[in-house]
Amino acid sequence: MVYKIDKSKIHGDGLLATSSIPNNTDVGLTHMSIGTMNGKLIIGDITELGRFSNHSVEPNCEYRVIKKNIHLFTIRDIAIGEELVVDYNRNKEISANLESDVDSYIKKVVYYSTR
Repeated sequence: MVYKIDKSKIHGDGLLATSSIPNNTDVGLTHMSIGTMNGKLIIGDITELGRFSNHSVEPNCEYRVIKKNIHLFTIRDIAIGEELVVDYNRNKEISANLESDVDSYIKKVVYYSTR
């Protein structure tokens, strides 16, 4: 595993790199079984990787859709000890995939957990 959950300088606990991580690395699965229902995005179970990824306006990671799941990818090289962070407001890859999968742009997101 290239990260550990530890105290964050941003908020609560976060994901800290345990080794150097190259740009464009698939760090892992964050959300499973995404789809749409009644024109809204439904996101199934969240993994610990998704639960502990904190927000930053200067992200070093982004979410990407792979089939019906969301993964966390690095968008630059990350040093040991650096926190893995995403910009919650910038999910171009997800928006692009959603627009190709549904008739209209989904503006409201509903989080659904099967737990």
